[in-house]
Amino acid sequence: GEVRNARELEALQSSIESMKRQRAQVEEVAIESMQQREAHQRQLADQEATLVRLENAWSVQKAALEEEETKYKRFYAQLKQQRQRLSERLSADALSLYAQLVERKAGVAVAAVQNGACSACNMALPTG
Repeated sequence: GEVRNARELEALQSSIESMKRQRAQVEEVAIESMQQREAHQRQLADQEATLVRLENAWSVQKAALEEEETKYKRFYAQLKQQRQRLSERLSADALSLYAQLVERKAGVAVAAVQNGACSACNMALPTG
């Protein structure tokens, strides 16, 4: 229909204005949502780029650490072989005493003398 009187016209105009305000509010919310979405997409892209950089750095560090671990394992195996060769030259009594000292002295049975002192406990040793 037709509008028959001024009141109906006012009510219709009021309804139209109310709908326009609602539409403007919905458009405003939609624009804000789109802006937030764009900001979140930029944030996500930045974070994904950071993740790629960190993963690459981690891979490099992991490879370096694995290489270092291999070197230390080789060195340990060499020391173990050297210890075995040296222990074969010692008497059974000397090896037994060494084992007892290792157990009692927290793993350090023999220490170097540096500047007249024991390098393990720093006790001054008499000279002469």
